[in-house]
Amino acid sequence: MIKKYLFSFIFLTCVIFAQDTAKWITPEISGYGKITYDPNLALIPKTDKDYKVIFKITNANEKEGVNSQLWHIARLVNLLSISGVKKKNIHIVAVISGDATPVVLNDIAYKKIYKKSNPNIHLINSLKDAGVELYVCSQAASERHFDFHQDINEKITVSLSALTTLIYFQQLEYILIQ
Repeated sequence: MIKKYLFSFIFLTCVIFAQDTAKWITPEISGYGKITYDPNLALIPKTDKDYKVIFKITNANEKEGVNSQLWHIARLVNLLSISGVKKKNIHIVAVISGDATPVVLNDIAYKKIYKKSNPNIHLINSLKDAGVELYVCSQAASERHFDFHQDINEKITVSLSALTTLIYFQQLEYILIQ
């Protein structure tokens, strides 16, 4: 019995200390999408390529207090940036719909519904500053009775639908990440 507890203690101690060895950084999107980096790892992005990616954001899961899928976009921007890919070669689009739709609300509209500030606003601003295009599905916004002109964050573009936005960008050879 004592051996079992001792083994469990040693194992958990090793796991805790192993987690602390990584150096986490956020080189482009400060505070979000943390990464570790070693230029000697395999499949480092090529600096002379264009990266055309569209994210389909549909869930309300959170990571570190913000939408987890927006957080992962920040991670991709950070990974490409630290790998030396120029901003002009990074083309990232996000289309937001479904349960994720409330992340696009401005602070006033968000507070009316959730009685607190929208925790995603700073991340959305940072993503826009990095050149990420953000769209919300008008169908999803309408289903939730969000007013396009009063409720939606000014950094977000309202598109006809997530469906048509996904098709549009995939026809332009953007790679879909869900």
